[in-house]
Amino acid sequence: MALLIAWTCVGVPIGEGLGRVIAGIIRHDGDAGHSLFSKTRYAALALQIICPSGAEHVFLLFQKTDEGYNGLEIDRPKVLCSTFRACMSRLEQQGLEEKFDAVYAGIQRAFTEKMVRLENAIRLLEHGMQIGEVYLGKLMFVMGLDMLFMAGNMQKFRERLGGFLGSGSYVFPPVFPPGSVSSQQPNTKVCEVLEDLYNFRNIIVHGREIPEHPFRRKVGLLSTGGSLITNQVYYRAELLLESGLYMLTTALRRIFIEDLIDEVKDSARWKEMMKRYEHRFKESG
Repeated sequence: MALLIAWTCVGVPIGEGLGRVIAGIIRHDGDAGHSLFSKTRYAALALQIICPSGAEHVFLLFQKTDEGYNGLEIDRPKVLCSTFRACMSRLEQQGLEEKFDAVYAGIQRAFTEKMVRLENAIRLLEHGMQIGEVYLGKLMFVMGLDMLFMAGNMQKFRERLGGFLGSGSYVFPPVFPPGSVSSQQPNTKVCEVLEDLYNFRNIIVHGREIPEHPFRRKVGLLSTGGSLITNQVYYRAELLLESGLYMLTTALRRIFIEDLIDEVKDSARWKEMMKRYEHRFKESG
C-alpha cells in the first residue's frame, strides 16, 4: 500500500483566519506511484479553478513495509502566485464544497482522455500563476482563453468570450477589503477588458513595446457603488492580469460544472456552440 500526504497552503482568508494549510492523506493499494501525484495535482488545480488564490503544495509519497512506511518521493511544484484581488477573496464563498467534485472530475477526465484543448488551457493557467510576472502571466491566461475558445483574432475572441461569460457580467466575485467584515463587488465587467486583453496578446506575440496607455496607467479599484475598495496603487496591467486569470478559471469552471466537456472535446460541436455565443454577444448590443 502506498500513502501520499499532501499539504496545500492557500493564500486567502478561510473563515476567520488569513491563509490556512489544507492537509490530505490518500491511500492506494496496488501500483500507486505517479498516479497518486496526478490525483493530488488535479485536486490542487481544482481548488485554483474554483478560487484562484495561489498556493504552495508539498506532496510526500510513502510505501508501506513490514517495518512501517518508507519515504519514496517528494514532489514540491513551483508556488502558484496569488494576486492583489485574490487576497481579498474568501474561499468558502466561492462554492468550494458544492463545486469541487465536478471540477476535479472534469480535470481528471481532460488529462486522462488527452483532451488537448482543455489540457493546454489548464497548463497555461498553472504556468501563468507560477511565473509571478504581470506581463507574461497575463499572456499565458489570454493564450489559454484563445485556445479554449478557438478564437484566433480579436473579433472572435471578443464575441465568443463575451457571449459565453456574458458581456455585461462582472469579471470578479465579491471581495472583502482589508479590515472589512462586509463584501464589495468590484465593478469591472467582461466587455471592459476583452479588447485590451487581446491587444496585449498581440503586442507581446509580435515583439512590440508595451505602451504606457493603457497598460501602465494607474487605475482605481472601484466597487459597483462607486466607492474606492482600497487605496493601494494599482495599474491597468495588474487589472488585466487578474481579469485574464478570473475569466480563464470561470470559463473552465463552467465547462466542468455545466458538463460541456464532450462539446469541447469535439471541435465540430464546440464550433457550433461558438456560433451561438457569437450570436448572443451581438444580441446583447
